[in-house]
Amino acid sequence: MSIVKNEAKITAENLPRSERETFYCWGRTAARKIYPAPLKNMFYVYVLKSKKDFQLYTGSTNDLKKRFKEHNDGKVFSTKSRRPFEIIYYEAYKSEHDARKREKNLKLRSRAFAQLKKRIEGSL
Repeated sequence: MSIVKNEAKITAENLPRSERETFYCWGRTAARKIYPAPLKNMFYVYVLKSKKDFQLYTGSTNDLKKRFKEHNDGKVFSTKSRRPFEIIYYEAYKSEHDARKREKNLKLRSRAFAQLKKRIEGSL
């Protein structure tokens, strides 16, 4: 979707990244917010919350939607018995190494995970 402003076509793709979140497309009666497409070649660290036992699970992936579906479909052995899940938090990284390092940090260092839980306590 795009709008014409001062004879120049403006799209979410040609706006600076910092302005993409505030890009609106005006329809007939109301504005609709346009979200940028997911960035390619990104790696994610995520935290899932089980709706069954309310426990948290931390993982990493390069395709967040696919991995979330795998968790909820019971295709992941370690979380199979705890489904369904909801994503309560994720971080995106350009480097797979950085994402894996962060995941390891959250899993092995209780203080890092405790700080994260404190930051997102409203989502827990």
